[in-house]
Amino acid sequence: MKPIETERLVITTWTQEDLDDAQRLWGDPKVMEHIDVRGALNRQQVEQKLQQEMERQNQHGVQYWKVLLKKTGQIIGCCGLRPHDLERRVYEVGVHIMSEHWGRG
Repeated sequence: MKPIETERLVITTWTQEDLDDAQRLWGDPKVMEHIDVRGALNRQQVEQKLQQEMERQNQHGVQYWKVLLKKTGQIIGCCGLRPHDLERRVYEVGVHIMSEHWGRG
């Protein structure tokens, strides 16, 4: 996928090299209390989740893409689509924002 850019953000696909950033996002108990009943994910769970996102991109052309601040390249979270019912072409929309970036507009 070609990156999408706004005035402030860059939205692009996850890669295996993003594991540390993914850990900071999905390993944050504040973020995960709203997303996953398991709470903060450990390193192995984050690695599996990251792999699932990359596989989803390869198989379906969508994922919860990583979101970066354009000015610094710092990751602030992810947003995107996930297939919910492929037969009916229904997708889930999701946004996960790192807790240190909450409330910044």
